[in-house]
Amino acid sequence: MKKILFLLLLISALHFQTASAHSKLVSSTPEDGAVLKEPLKEISLTFNTAVEPSSTFKLMQGSKEIPLSEVEADGKTLSAKVPDALENGAYTVSWDIVGADGHQIQGKLDFTEEAAAPAKKEEPAKKAEPAKKEEPKQTEPKKEEKTESAKGAAGISPAAAAAIAILAAAAVIILLLLLRKGRK
Repeated sequence: MKKILFLLLLISALHFQTASAHSKLVSSTPEDGAVLKEPLKEISLTFNTAVEPSSTFKLMQGSKEIPLSEVEADGKTLSAKVPDALENGAYTVSWDIVGADGHQIQGKLDFTEEAAAPAKKEEPAKKAEPAKKEEPKQTEPKKEEKTESAKGAAGISPAAAAAIAILAAAAVIILLLLLRKGRK
């Protein structure tokens, strides 16, 4: 009987541990809040679990999306090349991954590019011409940003899941004790 109780407790503890092991970002290049003095050539996000190939991320400067190339999910890392030098300014990397446990996780990090701009050669004739104003392009309305959720796929927080697991284990123990008492 003691062996059965021990096995039930062990199984419920292992179940809770795997249920709460959602993917989360453990490191990134650039880091959240970084101020870059050199041009960014690649973005790399490393998670605590493997990420599915369908996982993706995007680079934004305000409401403007910056195109990335060679987006790749390899094990625990999601990476992409930045094909062109970025203008100085604030940027946001937003990711949408599917972790090894099958849960979708979203999040973002911010960084600032302050790399020295390459010197441009201007021709004297171009200096004399008045600057043309570009008309602002219409863009789609900004979608509400989603951040990493503290709830699982069923909408239950890890604390609630722990409470449910403990109550279920207690119910099993009480049931086994009652059955044992009934046999005597």
